[in-house]
Amino acid sequence: MRNTFTTFVVCLVLCHSGGRPARAGNQEIYDMSLDELAKLVITDTKVGQAQDTVTQKVEMLHAEEFRQHAASHGNISELLMYTAGQFVNPLSRNDANWGSFGGLGPKYNGYLLDGLPIDSFADAMSLEPWLFEHVEMHKGPASVMYSNYLTMDFAGNETPLAGTTNFVLRDAIGAPATRLMAGFGSYQTFLGRLYHQDRSGNLNYFLGATLEQSDYTNYGTPDSWLNMIDDPEYQKVKVYARLTYLFNRNDHKLSLFAHHTQHTGDVGRPNRDFVHGYETINAAYSNQIITGLNLQAKAGYRNYDRRWAEDNFPADLGLREHDGVRQRIVPADVTVNLAHRGNSLFTAGVDSQFATYKSYTEVAGIRSTVSDVLAYSVGAFVQEKLVLRQWVFRVGGRFNHTGHSYDVSFRQACVAAPGGRRAAAGHPPGGGRPRPRTQARP
Repeated sequence: MRNTFTTFVVCLVLCHSGGRPARAGNQEIYDMSLDELAKLVITDTKVGQAQDTVTQKVEMLHAEEFRQHAASHGNISELLMYTAGQFVNPLSRNDANWGSFGGLGPKYNGYLLDGLPIDSFADAMSLEPWLFEHVEMHKGPASVMYSNYLTMDFAGNETPLAGTTNFVLRDAIGAPATRLMAGFGSYQTFLGRLYHQDRSGNLNYFLGATLEQSDYTNYGTPDSWLNMIDDPEYQKVKVYARLTYLFNRNDHKLSLFAHHTQHTGDVGRPNRDFVHGYETINAAYSNQIITGLNLQAKAGYRNYDRRWAEDNFPADLGLREHDGVRQRIVPADVTVNLAHRGNSLFTAGVDSQFATYKSYTEVAGIRSTVSDVLAYSVGAFVQEKLVLRQWVFRVGGRFNHTGHSYDVSFRQACVAAPGGRRAAAGHPPGGGRPRPRTQARP
């Protein structure tokens, strides 16, 4: 803990700006009032549109509203907990299953990070809540521009049946700023957050780090299902950064974002430790080629790597095996928007996802694969939104092809695993489906 805390303090010293004033030049890129921002909606068309031309309910929440919330578990779904139709109730800082949206579970609300899909379970508890400039909640079934997400784990693939929630990162930095929060509590709990933003000419950037750790009390009692014999503990470290280059106008930009979460600890027994790592990367390019014609190209990388130990309890507390799941997803999207007839907009594009899912069991240093799955999704979409005075007509369509390849079936894995245990079949603690599956788009 001492080394981690020292590193956190060093990061604070290196990142502190000393309160430098904002630089002059190209100020029109950065100056935008909240009233102007409230008129911009990107979820239904992927470019800024007036809210009165959107044919479904869209709610926008800004960073100023987030800062009024009390300290929470750190799940990004909690940013939305005071909006209608949401039930948000994470049980702890490390709980992925946060509630429901529109009466349906998290898997029926598509989560996006700057327009690219993320996992509404794992990424919701991994990403740092201080990152976002605003959030758009598109309620009701998503438009044809968004496909299912091949998350494969926890509750299976995710589909935007109840809505689409887009978490939008900061692009333009108006002035340098540094935020620091620290908290201490019982059970040796510590929470520290650092965020810093600045710009140099047309280069805008922010970076930060978060450290959480705790040595919980033993909530177990004799014969309790928790079966703890000592105090469980955990440590979670997050580091992130984003660079955005604005080419002298706010409709021509290039950005790169990276976020890493390392989560380690144990569940209250000597051979029940775990190590989880999550990486989220987004790269995006946007340009208004000519008046009314906008091009966006985006690609991302998501890595979910979890490894946990199993013991021989109740026979003894010796190590039985290590189990793990590693999943990689690469989403990409290219979209073209053509404005015409005032606020009317024609949109067309292609998107894809490439996913691998591997679960394994490791006994005495020998690793055996339980399931090895390759999945992909390729889609093309087109949409016309025609605005005629007070009337808005929207029509669109999507073609999507999804494929899966199973090297080891779930049934074979259960037979091969000792006693057919669910954990040996890649079932992570706290919930999850060991077998991927394809879901038809509603």
